[in-house]
Amino acid sequence: MGSLDSFILKGDRVLLDRIIETMAGGIHLPDTPKGNDRTDQFKVLKVGDKVESPLIKVGSVVYAAGYSQFVKKGNKPIYIVREEGILAVVE
Repeated sequence: MGSLDSFILKGDRVLLDRIIETMAGGIHLPDTPKGNDRTDQFKVLKVGDKVESPLIKVGSVVYAAGYSQFVKKGNKPIYIVREEGILAVVE
């Protein structure tokens, strides 16, 4: 994916890479529902300096909702959410 050093996150923002679920045989599972009701699983790529939870760190797997802000890194969207948009951390 390349270097993430060029991303300087302000405040409590977190940079996320969406984990795409696939079935055996490589079939992609469609997203449902759409919009802000959707909750997906992500890997944390970078954490802003004002993130308070020690559970949210680079490499953590989290569930997030209400993510609409993203940037393209190559052909892949990288999502930017506030700490409050992270609903759960997977241990």
